[in-house]
This record gives sequence, C-alpha cells and structure tokens, in this order.
Amino acid sequence: MVKINAKLIVWGLMLVISTMFLVNIVNACLSIESVKVYVNDKKESLGSIDTQPDSQLELKVKVENTCSDDTKLDLDDVRVEATIEGIDDGDDLEEESDEFGLDTERSKEVTIKFDIPLEVDDDSFKLIIFAQGDQANDSSINYNDTEEGSVDIEKESHEVIFTRAALSSEKLKCARTTSI
Repeated sequence: MVKINAKLIVWGLMLVISTMFLVNIVNACLSIESVKVYVNDKKESLGSIDTQPDSQLELKVKVENTCSDDTKLDLDDVRVEATIEGIDDGDDLEEESDEFGLDTERSKEVTIKFDIPLEVDDDSFKLIIFAQGDQANDSSINYNDTEEGSVDIEKESHEVIFTRAALSSEKLKCARTTSI
C-alpha cells in the first residue's frame, strides 16, 4: 500500500500555484499598446477593416515593455508579426518587423505593410498581430502579446479593373479602326 505524505502534496500544490502566478507576471512584461490601421492612407479601426482588392493595408503597432523600472527587465529580439489568414487564394499573408530592443517602461511603434491581392474573394479574413521578445539577461524567458481583428474585402459587382491592354492593329490611319 502506498502512503501519501500530506505535507509533500501541500508543498507541491503551493509550488504549482506560485509558478503559475510567476508565469502570469512574466507574460505581462510585453504589451501591444495600440494598433493604428490605414487602408490606402485612410484611417480604419482594428476591429473590422474594410478594404478592396489591390489595396495597401498598413498597421502601425505600438509595443511596450510594461515591466517596472525597479525590475530592470529589458527586452531583446522584440518583433511584431502580422498574419491575414487565408486571404491569398487560401494561403496566409505574413509580414514581420525587424527585431529591436526595448528598455524597461519604454515603447516603440513599428510599421507593417500588406498588399491586398487583386484576385481575392469578397469575404472576411482573420488578422492576427503577435508581438514577442526575450528577456535581455535570460533569453530562455519569452514574453508575448496578441491582438486580433478582421479584414473585410468588399468588391463592387460593376467595378472592372484592367491590368493589361493591347491594340489588335499596331498601325492606325485615319478612317481605320482597331479594338482593345
């Protein structure tokens, strides 16, 4: 018969609970403070971004090291990744910022740009913005934060876009006709 030591179980539970609390504190050191969204230089909101095919989507993502100055927990290798799921003929569009350092209680804004494909379905696509970084004095400790929104493609049924045009006859004279 196995004898269970009650003190061992209590100490084990206390260790698990304190570790979970510590992990929650650690994850709080990197935050996506704000996201500004522009479609063809026109401001939009992150929740639901209205755009059309062949547009440029620009995200200005402000990330902050929210650790207090007392902790001196600077961050290295911070980067922001953005993904629009399934928008490119079922494939994701992914863009990533350059890596940078972020001192305690400091913030930085990075810009991520997407070119919305010309051939895209009239649909809504999930946008995921993910920021991550490593603790400067211990790269095994990682921090991250996520924001989400949607990219809503609106196509006009009567709108036609010509991407290429050619003349059937290269030489034209008065009273001659050609077609495009």
